[in-house]
Amino acid sequence: MATLYATVFRSAGAVASGDPVQEFPTPIAGTSTPSTVAVMAVDEPKKKRYIVRILADEDCFLAWGEGTPVATADGNGGRAISAGVAEYFYVQAGHKLATIQRT
Repeated sequence: MATLYATVFRSAGAVASGDPVQEFPTPIAGTSTPSTVAVMAVDEPKKKRYIVRILADEDCFLAWGEGTPVATADGNGGRAISAGVAEYFYVQAGHKLATIQRT
């Protein structure tokens, strides 16, 4: 099964030094699949934003948000992620990721 890998950093300096505070995978499937892990949900105020490095091994759409975010196959409300290309986004603490295959 294809997978999207999320690596969470506190700051740009932490990205440069390769010092993540959290890492977790999310499966990529034909239907929207939310992550089971929230970005830095423990010990952090929900207003704090983190830099999240995204790397997928299959083209997909990515969405994030509170509760159970939904990624759609038409890309509305999400970001197109290309396989093998690292992307960086600011994501608020407590938010989850969701993926869906891009065909």
